[in-house]
Amino acid sequence: MSMGWKIAFFGGVAVGYVMGSKAGRQRYEQIARLGRKVRQSPTLQEAAGVVQEQAGKLANTGRQRVVRALHRVEA
Repeated sequence: MSMGWKIAFFGGVAVGYVMGSKAGRQRYEQIARLGRKVRQSPTLQEAAGVVQEQAGKLANTGRQRVVRALHRVEA
């Protein structure tokens, strides 16, 4: 599982728990504080930057392949 999918998965779990939690407002506030703390984490910020960079490279590679394939079809 890639880093981006892990982040999305755990984010979804957290959101689902918060939305479905019957523990009340106090528990919601505790979870919200933890979420803010995690989002502001330097480690998470670094990981997000790496994922964004890799996604950009992948998109660029895909675009180049499409352009080459179109040139071959035209030739």
